[in-house]
Amino acid sequence: MRVKLKQETRDLFAASFSILCDNERIGGVDVQGKLGSPESIVSVTLLTENVVLRREHKVDKKGNDAYRPYEILSNERKRGEVYQATKKKGLFKSYGYQYACLDNIEYSMFPIEFGDEGAKNPIYCDEEQIALVKKKAVITDDMHDFEIIVKNRSYLMISIIISSYIYAKAFFKPGDLMKKGTIKSSTITTEKDLLSKYDASFEKQY
Repeated sequence: MRVKLKQETRDLFAASFSILCDNERIGGVDVQGKLGSPESIVSVTLLTENVVLRREHKVDKKGNDAYRPYEILSNERKRGEVYQATKKKGLFKSYGYQYACLDNIEYSMFPIEFGDEGAKNPIYCDEEQIALVKKKAVITDDMHDFEIIVKNRSYLMISIIISSYIYAKAFFKPGDLMKKGTIKSSTITTEKDLLSKYDASFEKQY
């Protein structure tokens, strides 16, 4: 199953996306910021399901600082969390990835950049890849789109949650004017552990 998370609007303190499947709108994402804070409230609607991402303060299960953690809520009931975690490799090496837990099931998204080909970020549940989130290297007028490929429908909401969190954390700056023009990323991932998570055949299967 493939969907697009397509950005429709962007102003000083808000952004909105449509969730499209075969060019049909099946949901949306709204990001709302406020003056003086880098954080946002993110609302995700997918068909009849709605969740809200809201900033919280915590440490991860291994005692490390969880960078910019957001709780995942439905009707003010906490269903999980999402944040940037760090994988330590020896004394001086480490890399970041996105950790999420929804309804007691844990997921990890690994950021992998391929230069002109953009980002191709696999999402795993335990040792199984369940989704791939793609993002183009070229951004025009500060509008960000994601292509999400999932193994089956049950993994769509968590994939949208993590993608929306990445936008709110990395790209949305409340109070900043929209950046007009084109920006191109030339980053290429060289970390072997991250590259080992990428399976080029996944998107061909789904």
